[in-house]
Amino acid sequence: MSDTFHIERAVDWDQIIEASEVQKKCIRLGGPNNIGGKRTWDMYHEDESVVYFLVYKPAYGAVEGDVAPLAGYVRLFLVAGSIRQDTATWVADYVCPSSFQILIEISKLLPGTILAKAFIAGDSDVVADCPRLLCGFPRLDHYPYHIQGSQESTYVVVVPALARTTV
Repeated sequence: MSDTFHIERAVDWDQIIEASEVQKKCIRLGGPNNIGGKRTWDMYHEDESVVYFLVYKPAYGAVEGDVAPLAGYVRLFLVAGSIRQDTATWVADYVCPSSFQILIEISKLLPGTILAKAFIAGDSDVVADCPRLLCGFPRLDHYPYHIQGSQESTYVVVVPALARTTV
């Protein structure tokens, strides 16, 4: 088994809580952000304005058939366009473990374009050739719970073909 991430879309809140417990941060049970995170999920997951992906990371030396342990999750918000018409623009609000490779894998599973603030994208060598945009998304303020601000900021456009696979 290669040393890459396995990504699955979360389908219920319990999966997200399990992933947050692994990290012991953000929206974990008992944490201050849990209520807002749950409220946002309840209000927006059915229309797919907020999506979560679970991140699994195989252990070093794992072999084919081994179950990869849960390592974290990614939260994305729809900030422009429509998922139904494949014109969606998503902002990566939370990425843990922090890896642009995770966003590349998610971009293969989710219609539209994913943007990540430069500091979230991490992996600076990997994203060196990816385009950057200076923009803001007031729609982020529409969601009861979010980490990223709506003000103008520099975003990296997730373009798998431009991301370096080796650094």
